Amino acid sequence: MGKEVRIVVSVAPKDWASKDLREISDFYGLGVRLGLYLQWLSSLIANPFLHGERRSMAGAYLASSLALTIALFILVLRPECVFTAEIMVMLNIIWGGTYQVMSPFIAEFTHRKDFVMDGIQVALMLVNGSVISLSAWFWVRMASVGETDFVATPGGTSYFLFSHVKGGDLGTASRFMAFLSIWSFSTPVLAIPIYAVHKAGLVTLASVLALLTVQGFSRMAGLIYAWIFGAILGVVPPYIAYFTHTVDKWLAFRKDMNLGNWIVAGEMFLFFICSVLSIELIIAWNEISEVNGIDSTSHIILFVLGLGLFTNVIWKMARKEKEADVAESGTAFQQADSTWQ
Repeated sequence: MGKEVRIVVSVAPKDWASKDLREISDFYGLGVRLGLYLQWLSSLIANPFLHGERRSMAGAYLASSLALTIALFILVLRPECVFTAEIMVMLNIIWGGTYQVMSPFIAEFTHRKDFVMDGIQVALMLVNGSVISLSAWFWVRMASVGETDFVATPGGTSYFLFSHVKGGDLGTASRFMAFLSIWSFSTPVLAIPIYAVHKAGLVTLASVLALLTVQGFSRMAGLIYAWIFGAILGVVPPYIAYFTHTVDKWLAFRKDMNLGNWIVAGEMFLFFICSVLSIELIIAWNEISEVNGIDSTSHIILFVLGLGLFTNVIWKMARKEKEADVAESGTAFQQADSTWQ
């Protein structure tokens, strides 16, 4: 009898995975993931170099983020069994886009006041508030009672937290993520009244307090990482230039290339790599193989949307470089003409 029970427990998840994951693939299938990755790359390029494109990037991704949030809640509320790894994948996808696409946009519209921006801000707060609440619930449950609400994959649930986390280490990782989630959940509650006071124009310092509070511990950790990365790029190259007697060339390069933008782009690119790795490794380690095809309308739509945004950004970057070259050639021609006169 014991042998029969073991067979049922070990085979049932595999049977379910092979039969029903085709439905789940509409939530995070290959076409969906590629489309989102292309949107992230578009934002990565546009944020430091094409400031005028931030609004369009954020607007397009806000619609995707809303759809992903609805899909996440559908996944959690499904009456059928759902793998723990699937919730992890969805949370990583949503937060990856939030930090790479929406956070730079948030930094921009805090200095602007118009009806459209306020509407986008409210929508974003509702989406993020819902995901933060669900994320806090998920990780607290994982840390306290383990995988009782969802199903472990046949080989055991694996998670990516800077390394391969599995087995007993999953509990430790869950407690760490629960701490971050609770912090992220509690800080907006404190920030809302501060933000309201600021909007009423009663306290000017409130905007600073709201910014620091809403960021949360996870965002501060990201800022610390960005500061370290920026410090390395800001300190190491000048020393190399000093010891190689190329300081003048380094200063000219820094001025011509607008190094600050490149540092921001480098930071965001590393975060992009980490986000994509975490999603793809969780899928691979948990052997969720039915989500690696572009075989539905939703896959094609999101992929085409991401490809269109990426193509548009690349085209505008190329046009910007061409206009800069034309302007530089015109300046050089005027200088030569002035010298001849």
